[in-house]
Amino acid sequence: MADVAQAVGISISSVRKFERAEATPRGIVESRHSTKYGDISEAYAKALGFDGVDDADAYLGAKDITPWLKRIARIRGTEDRLKAARMPEPDY
Repeated sequence: MADVAQAVGISISSVRKFERAEATPRGIVESRHSTKYGDISEAYAKALGFDGVDDADAYLGAKDITPWLKRIARIRGTEDRLKAARMPEPDY
């Protein structure tokens, strides 16, 4: 969370409040009146490990998010943490 907050230029507390749907801080969303997660800013989407807002929207619409989580973990260098969570392999 600290990495995301730093990349977006906001506080960790603001990220926590957004993730709990308690606030919509500028920097995470495009406007203060936004109420949808889909209105996130480009900076926030990239800080989470997506290529951008369109990529984040595709993730939200995916039926199986496992490949997304693996890709983000690879990009962020946190693959070991993902393996430690014992995520089930997708049944393709």
